[in-house]
Amino acid sequence: MKKAAILMFAFIFALSIAAMAIAADKTVKGTIRGVNVKAGKITFCPEGSTKNEVFKVEKHVNLKAVKANEKAELVLTPKNEVKEIKAVTEAAPAAPAAKPAPKKRKMIEGC
Repeated sequence: MKKAAILMFAFIFALSIAAMAIAADKTVKGTIRGVNVKAGKITFCPEGSTKNEVFKVEKHVNLKAVKANEKAELVLTPKNEVKEIKAVTEAAPAAPAAKPAPKKRKMIEGC
């Protein structure tokens, strides 16, 4: 009886771990192409793609703060609904290195 209970527990545990792995949220980076506040949808172009995709946005996400042509990272639910929008800030290009100061030359006396 104990073996059956332990086996059943292990089976249920394995199923719960598999379900959590399947239902995990995924993140996608790219550019927001358009925002439709009334419909609760955004048009998004993922990085490395030229195809725009339309995603439905959950009600708690503030679409009024989102602007078109911004780089963003979307957190998607398993149903491909936007759960969260994170702004992506690009690092500023590095400033060119300063030129070293010219060396001082010694004056030669004589002649």
